[in-house]
Amino acid sequence: MKDFNDLAESALGPIKTKEYERSASFKKAKDAFIVGADYLFDVSKAVKIGPRVAFLQSKAEQHVEQHITLDSGIINSTSDTLFTSSLVPIMFGVSCNKDISEKFSLNWKLFLGYGLVFAGDRTTIGGKNIKKLDVDKSGGCFVSDISMDAQYWLTKRFGLGLGLGYRLTSKAELGDGLNKTKLDFSGLTTKLSLSYKI
Repeated sequence: MKDFNDLAESALGPIKTKEYERSASFKKAKDAFIVGADYLFDVSKAVKIGPRVAFLQSKAEQHVEQHITLDSGIINSTSDTLFTSSLVPIMFGVSCNKDISEKFSLNWKLFLGYGLVFAGDRTTIGGKNIKKLDVDKSGGCFVSDISMDAQYWLTKRFGLGLGLGYRLTSKAELGDGLNKTKLDFSGLTTKLSLSYKI
């Protein structure tokens, strides 16, 4: 999340001169929300393969106050900016499982693929939606996910799982020229899953 926070925080920094003063407060994005689905086919009793599609999104917020001194007086204005970044990885992978008991199993998963990346910011000026400025960028990156899950089967078809993993991505380049930015979505992942056997 560091690249995303650096991008958002650098958008508007504090400035102070004799005629102009700008202050800014920034709420960093500490984590991301992830939702996804796997559709796996049996190759053998212990090995499955198939696709995975997921959606990841993180947000950061910035509040800016501006004070402009003119001969006629002081003009005060405020603006609020919401920065968002999203990753939609489309991957294919393999899952290897080990049955510990009739109800409990362990799974090791490796997925590789490509991710669609979207980033943007929405600025509200004046505090009451007087004016909105939307800036959007898009790009892509290579994605790999590796994880280990513990699975508990409630019935023969339904199971609950808890997993820990790591996502490794290349840096996504968004925009061009002076507006070019890079985002990195690598990091630890935790998940709670629901499984269904057909």
